[in-house]
Order: sequence, then structure tokens, then C-alpha cells
Amino acid sequence: MSSFMLSAAPILWLILVILLIVLEVATYQLVAIWFALGAAAALIVSLFELSGTVQIVMFIAVSALSLMASRPLVKKLQSAPKQKTNADRIVGQTAKVIHPITPDQKGRVMVDNLDWAAAAQNRGESFEVGEEVSIVRIEGVTVYVQKL
Repeated sequence: MSSFMLSAAPILWLILVILLIVLEVATYQLVAIWFALGAAAALIVSLFELSGTVQIVMFIAVSALSLMASRPLVKKLQSAPKQKTNADRIVGQTAKVIHPITPDQKGRVMVDNLDWAAAAQNRGESFEVGEEVSIVRIEGVTVYVQKL
């Protein structure tokens, strides 16, 4: 590697570190943090004016090691039980029709003392006032129901 490239290497690695950190902050998905650590290690190596090959090997090695080291933590975080939101909690519950639901028009149901817009899960079904139904899913502010 030429002396110019060796002297410019720390600047290039620093730019890469900054770009990767910005990418990580922008995505919140743990896609660039390992490479940012690798670039930081390569930056440190470049300050000792070691060859470009050593810098690249350091970048790859630290990136790979940090990825492998953090994998168990990431898996643990991803497998953590998901908390249901207030709306999600009503899926599977029984609701009472308070305004008729027809194939052509949404109706209304009452569940947990809350009034929801409702539509039939299966096209063509109708539900009369007072009928009890099961909530299958929520889409936006509409619950989709089916017969018990």
C-alpha cells in the first residue's frame, strides 16, 4: 500500500465508523453495529500504520467475532414474550352485537364495555342485535367477527 493510502486509512476508517453508526441509529435493527465495531478496530490498527491487509483482516475478524458474541443476546431478546396491546387482548373474546352486521355494511359490537366497528370475517354472514360473536382479528379500528 502506498504511503498516501496508509496515511489516509485512519480517516477512511473513521468515516466508515461514523456512517455505520448513523446507519445503526437510523434503523434500530442491529444491522450495522458489528461492522462499526470492526471498522473501529481497523481504525486503531491503522493508527499504527500497519498494512492495509492487516487492517482489513482486523475489520473482518472483529466484525465476525462481535456478531457471534452478540447472537445469543439477540436471540434471547427476539424470543422474549410479546406483550399484547389493549386492542390485541380482545381477539378471541366474545362480543355482543349492538348494531346489525350485514354483508354490505359494518355494524357495531360491544366487548369489555367498549364499542367497536365490526364486520363479518366470512363474507355473506349477517349478525343481528343481541347476538354473541367471537372476535377473530382486528384491522385498523374494525374487529372481524364470526359465529360462536
